[in-house]
Amino acid sequence: MTSETDLHRAFGRMEGKIDALLLQGAKIDKTLEEHASRLQKLEADKLETQGALKVARFLWIAVSALIGAVASKLSAFISLGVHH
Repeated sequence: MTSETDLHRAFGRMEGKIDALLLQGAKIDKTLEEHASRLQKLEADKLETQGALKVARFLWIAVSALIGAVASKLSAFISLGVHH
């Protein structure tokens, strides 16, 4: 009878360990899904930020060119006024 009881206990312990491993695996799966979701959001945010930076850079170049053109015309206008 002792050997049968020992087997039942051993099977019970194994069952408990298997349940614990399955639960741990489920938690790991959930964590991986959460990380994958966060990574997708970060990648999307990165692309959005890069797009905004491209627009800002284009606007900065356009404004700089405009300021350069205005400064050139102003300089020409001032030099005309000095000679007359």
